[in-house]
Amino acid sequence: MKDILDMAIMVIDDDEDTLFLVKNILNGAGFQNIITISSGKKAIKALKEVKVDMILLDIEMPNMNGYEVCKAIKTLPDLGDIPIMFFSGKHDKKTLLKCFRAGGFAFMAKPFTAAEMIKNMKAYLTLNYDCIVFQQA
Repeated sequence: MKDILDMAIMVIDDDEDTLFLVKNILNGAGFQNIITISSGKKAIKALKEVKVDMILLDIEMPNMNGYEVCKAIKTLPDLGDIPIMFFSGKHDKKTLLKCFRAGGFAFMAKPFTAAEMIKNMKAYLTLNYDCIVFQQA
């Protein structure tokens, strides 16, 4: 069994403030292996060299949006099963459908709270992996 806190989480967003915030939230909850990437193209390149257990992916990014990134990841050998959770300030029905059609398994609306992010991470990682659920103090 794998402990959730040992899992590698990649966060992909073009906004440096969001990357900083998400990394701090996850580190504060005990996650130690957080990889932050500022573009879809960089993320796809990095995924060929590093193994991750889950991806948090923003939708609105220049050059390659989150839908395109997700579809590209899902076609890569040995990477198609990585769970991808989208997050965005847009959360209408059309956006949600596009996320799931692109291959995402979950969605979290911005702005989100630290507690909401940790709750979602725990739930989705526990559902998708044979994990030991960590306890918050």
